[in-house]
Amino acid sequence: NFYNRFTGIFIPNVTGFYVFHVQILTCHKGQDFRTELVVEGVVKNSHYTGDSTYCSNGGGMAIVHVNARDSVWVRVRTPGDYNWIAPESSIAGFLLYAS
Repeated sequence: NFYNRFTGIFIPNVTGFYVFHVQILTCHKGQDFRTELVVEGVVKNSHYTGDSTYCSNGGGMAIVHVNARDSVWVRVRTPGDYNWIAPESSIAGFLLYAS
């Protein structure tokens, strides 16, 4: 209940260890694509979607410590204005345990 679908930012109200899973689908021939899971401006995990003949799927999972009211989001790190992210892309997360 702490993910804002309009901003793409997750802000929890409980400090603890969270599991985040990022899945990126991009459909643009001959272009690789990189994203990062970011917590309060610090990169916690990087993702690569490979250069294929059309669509590529990539992502990853990370367990990270997040303080209450920290901002968590996925940002694009591919240079230029390339941002052909398919709507099937997703981010999911849950509290593993409070600390």
